[in-house]
Amino acid sequence: PTALAMIGLATLYFAHRDNPIISGMLSGIRPVVIALLLVVVWDFLPAAIGPRATWHKYPLRWLLVAVIFILAVQFEVNAAVLIVIGGTVGLLFLRS
Repeated sequence: PTALAMIGLATLYFAHRDNPIISGMLSGIRPVVIALLLVVVWDFLPAAIGPRATWHKYPLRWLLVAVIFILAVQFEVNAAVLIVIGGTVGLLFLRS
């Protein structure tokens, strides 16, 4: 059902994308999408970094987050390559 709803909304968008009402609506929706993505990140952080109370104990993991972010944004490195880099760093330096 969700996929069908998205297909329907996409169809409506492409049919009416020049409509000022649709443009205004999307201007309000885009920030909401960003906020929802940040909620997903916040919820995933404990699995990626560790329990929130102990985040300060994992500087290498935070460094990896920063480096991967820079590689993605500044250098547009492919996501699959970034995942391989993260897995390699984890294998070599972050094993328990």
